[in-house]
Amino acid sequence: MPVAIEAMRGFVHACMGEPIPAQDLETIIAFNCMTPRCVRFALTQKPYKDYAPLLARLKVPVLITHGTAETVALPSAAEYALKSCPVGRVSWYEGAGHAPFVEDPPRFNRELADFVRHARLAPRR
Repeated sequence: MPVAIEAMRGFVHACMGEPIPAQDLETIIAFNCMTPRCVRFALTQKPYKDYAPLLARLKVPVLITHGTAETVALPSAAEYALKSCPVGRVSWYEGAGHAPFVEDPPRFNRELADFVRHARLAPRR
């Protein structure tokens, strides 16, 4: 168990582009450790799939939120989604990692609320 906790600690640290309060960091490590091992393992076994055709068919508004210092899902993943999804738009978080919602909660919450408001008003294609 100590090895698993230390590995999770390393993963969570890798997810952050900017330092966050220690208490928040410990909470994130704890809830990540609560994810069953079989689920964590399955996430590493996903085969490559070309999602461009699926993204191209989306008709609802799409907000892609991504940190520029992301090392878990590289920024190129957001660029790929944006290029493939005609209804998508991206919000880059300079210096943020895998968790912009943790690294800049006020901005994330504001942008998400604005997105939801506008998405409700957007005409359906």
